[in-house]
Amino acid sequence: MFRALVSTSESELPTLLLRKRVIAATPSLHSRAVERRHMWEASVVEELRDRYGRDAGTTLALRVTVAAVTAAFHVALEIWIESDGRRDLAALVADAMDILADGTARTVSLASAGRPAARR
Repeated sequence: MFRALVSTSESELPTLLLRKRVIAATPSLHSRAVERRHMWEASVVEELRDRYGRDAGTTLALRVTVAAVTAAFHVALEIWIESDGRRDLAALVADAMDILADGTARTVSLASAGRPAARR
């Protein structure tokens, strides 16, 4: 999903921008897009559970990871739309994923050092 969208050719970006604006401005289309996103996330989690296990801890980790990656992607996409397509979509997605990876690495580092991650 992400790779296909980010690799959209330059000539297709104006159409993508228009389509995303129409979806965002139309409640029924927006609702359907959110529903499809959740269905996509669930199917990815199921595939990963087949590969990594179905126990409760693994399922939690997979669901959180898939949701976080999807959210990071959508934030990058929203910023691109807000810029009227002037920002580089691929760079925004890459930056969002880097931010997510850095945050995850910091959390794992704190946990492996025996210090609990900050909770709010």
